[in-house]
Amino acid sequence: MRKEKILAAVCVTVYSLVSLIRPQSTKGSVDLAKQINEEAVASLSMEAKGNVVYQQETTITESADGLPSIFQETDEVVEGGYDWVINKVSDPQSGYMIKTYRLVYDDKGNLLSKTLMSDETIVQDPIPAIYSNGQKIEPGATYTSSRSTAYGVDCALCSGRDTGVGSTASGVRVSTTAVLQDNGEWLDGITYEGYYIIATSQSIPLCTVVKIEDHSYSGYGLTAGEPFEAIVLDRGVGGSAIDLFAGSEVSGELTNGRNRTPKITVLKMGSLYTNELGQRACRIED
Repeated sequence: MRKEKILAAVCVTVYSLVSLIRPQSTKGSVDLAKQINEEAVASLSMEAKGNVVYQQETTITESADGLPSIFQETDEVVEGGYDWVINKVSDPQSGYMIKTYRLVYDDKGNLLSKTLMSDETIVQDPIPAIYSNGQKIEPGATYTSSRSTAYGVDCALCSGRDTGVGSTASGVRVSTTAVLQDNGEWLDGITYEGYYIIATSQSIPLCTVVKIEDHSYSGYGLTAGEPFEAIVLDRGVGGSAIDLFAGSEVSGELTNGRNRTPKITVLKMGSLYTNELGQRACRIED
């Protein structure tokens, strides 16, 4: 009987303090006894950090799991595009969940309980990024080369067949052993301003920088299967095919294995200009 009297007194005291201090919620002042849920009441004890209970309703936004990007085949080609070029046509949208919780605190601001009001949960499903073919050559575009080969400036139809020195379609000078750089110096090897040189069809603008993956080129610092960056400086092939400059076709320093359909990703676009030395050169966009 004494314990019951003490408990009753405590309840009266708590209720009195609540009515004096702040019985407010986001939905206006209502009867505090109706606001305090059973979970909160059960968690209270004489040893609680505070002795005044109040509650509020709040919304919390939580991210929903994302979705992998998807590819949609199309027969339509955008203006200036090619059916073998793939690029993103729509950005992904994050999903989210808005949940309303009833939060119960003591007068010290300590959270006593958090109850989900499930009937008020709002869900927005995530939307994946959409990729499609028929796109233009621009940064981010990808395609699979129909064929990959290698050539030298001394090839049968090349400008350096007799002298070992010639020009690419861009005007950049090359030889069987070196490439003329923008500073007017010949650099031993087969790179121009740090990029390997490739010939493509006219569908890929000159001075375009690409990444080449899943290839089988070896030699001159290249290892089969390891990605490398190249710049389009020459012509001589069709469609999506690429032809890697090897300096000389008879030197044998560059080899090409069985995997002749590498993946190409467009990294940067560029443009031709004449530098201060009167040389044709590439200006690469950042």
